[in-house]
Amino acid sequence: MSAAGQCELSHTDHNYSVLSASISPNEKDQQTCGTERLDAIICQFLREQNVPGATLAVAKHGRLVYQQGYGVAGAGRRMTANMALRVASISKPVTAIAVMRLCQEGRLSLDARVFGRAGILRRLKARGDKRLKEVRVRHLLQHSAGWDRDLAGDAVFTRVTPPDGMATTSDLYNAHLLQHALYRKLQFTPGTRHAYSNLGYLVLGEVIEVVTEQTYESYVTSLLTRIGITDMYVGQEERASWLSSEAEYFNIKEPTTMASVMPGQGESSVLPQYGSFLMRNTGAFGGWVATAADLVHLLGSLEQSGTPDSLLDASSFSAMLERPAYESGRDWYGFGLDVQDGGQTWGHTGAMEGTSGTCQRHHSGLTWAFLLNAWASDTDLDGVVKCALSSATPDLSPFPPHVAQVCGGEVQVTTADHRQCVMTHLSLSRLFLEVELKRGHGFTAVWVGVNTKGMDLSFNVIFSRNPSLHGQTKIVLAEKSQLSAALKAFSLGNILSGIGHDLSAQWLPSWTGSAGRETLPLCSRGGCLCSCQGIHPTADQKEEVWFPCGESECVTVHTDGSAGRNSRHGKMCRFTDSVEEQTGECWKRNSYQ
Repeated sequence: MSAAGQCELSHTDHNYSVLSASISPNEKDQQTCGTERLDAIICQFLREQNVPGATLAVAKHGRLVYQQGYGVAGAGRRMTANMALRVASISKPVTAIAVMRLCQEGRLSLDARVFGRAGILRRLKARGDKRLKEVRVRHLLQHSAGWDRDLAGDAVFTRVTPPDGMATTSDLYNAHLLQHALYRKLQFTPGTRHAYSNLGYLVLGEVIEVVTEQTYESYVTSLLTRIGITDMYVGQEERASWLSSEAEYFNIKEPTTMASVMPGQGESSVLPQYGSFLMRNTGAFGGWVATAADLVHLLGSLEQSGTPDSLLDASSFSAMLERPAYESGRDWYGFGLDVQDGGQTWGHTGAMEGTSGTCQRHHSGLTWAFLLNAWASDTDLDGVVKCALSSATPDLSPFPPHVAQVCGGEVQVTTADHRQCVMTHLSLSRLFLEVELKRGHGFTAVWVGVNTKGMDLSFNVIFSRNPSLHGQTKIVLAEKSQLSAALKAFSLGNILSGIGHDLSAQWLPSWTGSAGRETLPLCSRGGCLCSCQGIHPTADQKEEVWFPCGESECVTVHTDGSAGRNSRHGKMCRFTDSVEEQTGECWKRNSYQ
C-alpha cells in the first residue's frame, strides 16, 4: 500500500505478512501541537510490536478529549478512531456491571448460591465436588469460585462434543460445556483465594439468562442503550461475518494456523483469529466488540453513579471496588475490575488471537481505552499509554502538574517532598546539563539507566537530595552489549566528576550462569576508564570483576582496593579477585566483537 501512512499487507497461505514501518495517525484533524509526541510514541510501539493498527480514546473527568486511529484496519482500510474491535477480557467488566444492576434491582443477590438444589442454575448437576454448592455470585465476580486454570486448564477452551443436533455455536452449547466442567473437582475452596477464571464469567452469563429470561447479549445490550452506547455487540468467528465498522484481525505469532472449532469443518485448518475459538458464546467472558470511545464512556459512567448517565448507584459501584477478605496490599481484583492504588484506579485488560487491549480509569481523572488488531507481546499497554500521555500537553498527563514536567521526549517526575526526581529519555548532552543543574539545587544522581538502540544512547536518571546516597551512583545496563558504549560516553563527557566518586555499573549476568547482579566499580578520576587508578571494589564483589578494555592497558582489581596494570587487552578483560593473580585474561565473546 502507498505512502499514506499505512501498513503493507500481503496474503500468504493462511497468514498475513505485516510490514508496519509506515504506521502513522490517520485522523490529522484530531492532532494538536501537544499530541504529536503522543502519537509518535504510540506509532513507535506498534512498529516495535509488529501490530498493524490500533485505536485510542482518552477522557478527562468524563469528557472525551482525544481519540485517534493508527495504522490499518485491513487491506485497503485505514484504522479510524470510531472502528470497533474485539475487546477480549475487557468483556468481564461489562458482565459485572450487568450482574450488579440485577442485584441493585433486587432480582439477584451477591450471596445467592449458584449450584445445587437451592442454586440459580439448579438444572445443572454439580457432582464433581461437594464444594460447588458453596459457590456464590460474589465468588464468580472475584475469580474465587474454586477453579484454577493454572492447575487444571481453562475449561472454556475444552473441546466437548455436543449432543446430536446441537452446534458449537448454539445458544445451548455453554450450558453443555458447563455441565461437563461440573463433573470435575475444584482446585480450592470457594472464597479463599483468587485465581483468574474465564469459566466463572461464563457461569455469570448463564446466571443472567436465567434471572432475566433473556439471552445474555439482549439483556446487556438493553442496559448499554440506556446510557447511549448503541454499537457494542458480541462478535462472531468467521471472516464472512465482518461488519464494515469492525477492523480486521491479524495473527503475528505462532502457530500460523489452528484446527477449526466451527460446526461442519472437522479438523480443517483456519487462521487462529478466525474460527479456532468460539466468539458468539463467549460474550460474558471475552466476546464483546466495541469502539475505544464506547469503553471509555462505559468505564467513566461508573463515576457518575446515581445519575441518569450511570447504570449503577453509588453503593453498587463501591461494592465493585471492595477488597476481598483474602487479599492485602493496594492492588486486587474486585467485581470484574482490576483495582489499583487502594481503589483509586481501576480497569481491565484483554487479549486473544488477533487482538489485545486495555481500558483504565486512572486516579488522575483520566480514562483511556487502547485497542489493537493483533496480539502485543509487550502486555503493559497501560504503561505505553501513560508514557505517551505524559509526553503530551500537561492537560493530558496522568501526573499532577507539580509532579511532572515534559520537554520534548523527556519526562521529569519529582516526589511531593521534592527530595527525589526521576528523568527519562535524556540524551547524553542533556544528561551532562541536568547533572550540573540538579547539583546546584542539592541533588546527586544516584541511579542511571542506560538505553541503547543501535549507536544511539539515552538515559533514565534518579536524582536524590538524600545525603546518605551521595557518592553511590549506579549505572544499570539492560544488556551487556551496552557496557562499552555507555562507559565510553560517560568517560568522554567527564560525567564522573559530576556524580560522585564511587560510580558503579550493574547488569544482569545471564551469561555467567549465576544468579544476582555483578558490580563493576569505576573510578571518578581521569579521562580514560581503562587506565585510571583509585578503583574501589564494593562489598558485594566476589570472585571476579569484568572491566571494559579499549586502550593499551587494562586495570586489575584486587580485594585490598589497589589497582595494577596489565598490558594484555581485548574487547573485554576478566580479572580474578586475588592479590596473587595480577594478570588479566582476555575474554573474547562474539557479542563484544
